[in-house]
Amino acid sequence: MVDLDNHSYNLIKALSKKAQAVFRYDQYLKDAEACEECKKLWEKLKNEDSTHVEEIKKILAKHIKEGKI
Repeated sequence: MVDLDNHSYNLIKALSKKAQAVFRYDQYLKDAEACEECKKLWEKLKNEDSTHVEEIKKILAKHIKEGKI
């Protein structure tokens, strides 16, 4: 069993939440088909959260490599 500190858990939880949001944005975009303003919002949020997912993944990979997790 791995002993996971709060800091590492928070990173993993944030990654999970952001990845789920990115997945859902495609459906939100489809649902907003008739509204350009909403489509732009969902695209913007998807792009931002995708960037956050990549940033968190890099930090987690670094922590794993350094044996912090």
